[in-house]
Amino acid sequence: MALLPYRLPSNVERMKKMDEHTIENESTEKQYNVAMVDRAMKILDYLLKSESTAGISQLAKYLDLPKANVFRIISTLEKWGIVERDPLFENEYRLGKSLIIYGQKAKKDITLLSVAKPVLKKIAQDIGETTNIGVLHENQIVILHSEHGEASILVSILPPTCALHNSSLGKVYLASMSDADITNYFAQTTLESQTVNTITSYDDFSKHRAQICTDGYSLEIEEWEYGLSCVAVPVKDSTGQLLAALSVSGPSTRMELKNFHKIIDRLKQGADEIRDRLSSEQS
Repeated sequence: MALLPYRLPSNVERMKKMDEHTIENESTEKQYNVAMVDRAMKILDYLLKSESTAGISQLAKYLDLPKANVFRIISTLEKWGIVERDPLFENEYRLGKSLIIYGQKAKKDITLLSVAKPVLKKIAQDIGETTNIGVLHENQIVILHSEHGEASILVSILPPTCALHNSSLGKVYLASMSDADITNYFAQTTLESQTVNTITSYDDFSKHRAQICTDGYSLEIEEWEYGLSCVAVPVKDSTGQLLAALSVSGPSTRMELKNFHKIIDRLKQGADEIRDRLSSEQS
């Protein structure tokens, strides 16, 4: 007797088809979103190179898309201030003022990094430990650049991003915030204890905040990882605005032997040097 091929129960088949349909829909949605971003960038590029404003019909012809599609993209860009209507020709569009803010921020970060790199390298050579510079981005620190010191197995390598509560770079920024912002950070952020020394509450941090603001430096002693310590100072511009945080990180025993206060003094010299160089470039 011939064996009949095994068939999955009908409910299992339906579930399998539903899963395949869901995956297909998710893939299609991702492709659609990527295409929309690509079209939005083409619109911005067109407006950048155009000597005048452009209307929906003109952009639709350029993109070879229906005007309704272009209108939806333009409306979203307008909502974020990336494009704006020409005050004289209501249905004509030009690049928006939000791009000026984005451009200024990008220019500032690029200038900051180009000025800071040689300073970080010199500090790393002088102290023999890893030197880092980081900036605040969405409640975390982004490491813009690191310079390594001594060639040793015990070298501190920071991740590309750091939390505010368990890093010396982060605590510099956290200490500069208002009481309300600090309270919100500890209340709304899920904070993990990396070690027994990690600060995870507003009350614990408030004990350190006054010292950071008064002395101008932040210490992190084995709060992120056992055996590693870090010290950071603020980098400010000529008006006193906080631009970044500068740190030295390394094995706790070596940092203690090299004297934390000497490291702090060298970091403060470096922060002043970055401030002065930025000021001279912008004048």
